[in-house]
Amino acid sequence: MVGINANGARPSETLLSQWMAAPNRPDRYSELVIRRTLAKPTRTARWHLKPSGVQERPDAPGAWRSEPARDVVSRWLRSRAARDTFIAATTALFTGVVLLVGQSLVDDHRQQGTELVENLRFVRERSSEQAQVRPFSDMNLQDQTLSGLSLDRADFSGADLAGTRLLKMGLSQAVLEGANLRSARVGDTRLVDSNLSGADLTGAIILRSDLTGANLDQVRSQAWFGGNTNNTTINRSILAGVSMSDAELSRATVYGTDFRRSNLRGADLFWTTLRFVNLSGADLSGSNVDTALLENICYDASTIWPENFNPPPNDPAACGVPFSLDRMSDRP
Repeated sequence: MVGINANGARPSETLLSQWMAAPNRPDRYSELVIRRTLAKPTRTARWHLKPSGVQERPDAPGAWRSEPARDVVSRWLRSRAARDTFIAATTALFTGVVLLVGQSLVDDHRQQGTELVENLRFVRERSSEQAQVRPFSDMNLQDQTLSGLSLDRADFSGADLAGTRLLKMGLSQAVLEGANLRSARVGDTRLVDSNLSGADLTGAIILRSDLTGANLDQVRSQAWFGGNTNNTTINRSILAGVSMSDAELSRATVYGTDFRRSNLRGADLFWTTLRFVNLSGADLSGSNVDTALLENICYDASTIWPENFNPPPNDPAACGVPFSLDRMSDRP
């Protein structure tokens, strides 16, 4: 082993003995320096065997060292290259997901647009004064314009008519049971004896329309508290003889409308505004009309109010019909 001579003494001890026996040795300070230098422990080198069989010092240039694989991986993960690789992979993944979702939305929008065009064409082709089968149930007509069409006895049950414009139309005896009429615009339209039971009228506007004898049982108007954008509005229309039992008209606005002989039993009129409304012969038993705002109401002895309800003063000025049917001269 390196560090032991032939006499069994360390080289540093032999060198010190020879120096002490020299006739012309240095001064005391040099002696101390040499002693401290020689007193340092001798480094014993360990030898490694390379695969080729050649022995080298481990600290020599080009020496072969063995390093565990986990240390190599750990050092690479902490390197800048690993960070850049992770950022690039994450960016590529995010970009791919965005492109995939965007393409899916574009395809869905294109397909929906094609479907709406075909549905609208199908409905327009069946507009006429002649009686014929008009099967439009469950059809998607969202945000379309059906104004001016004559579609009496048409079947729109379960159809999506949200945001649709239904102006100056003929829809007498039509079936709109369970239809989605959210934010729809109905104006100068005849809906005599039509069936709108269970329809969603949230945000719908019904203006100068005739719904005499129509079925509006359990219609819904889901306006949020304090909001006015989703309130149902019925203005200057005829709803004489309609059935609106268990209808939900909370926070709706009804103005200048004829409800003579109508059935409003169990209707939800919470915070509903009723102004210049004719309730002669109407049945409001079981409704919460006591929470509604009633102004300029016309009624007679045949009007049925809920129990223990004190009706407001009768206003004869509100007993007149809002308008005559003869004035709807521009109907289809």
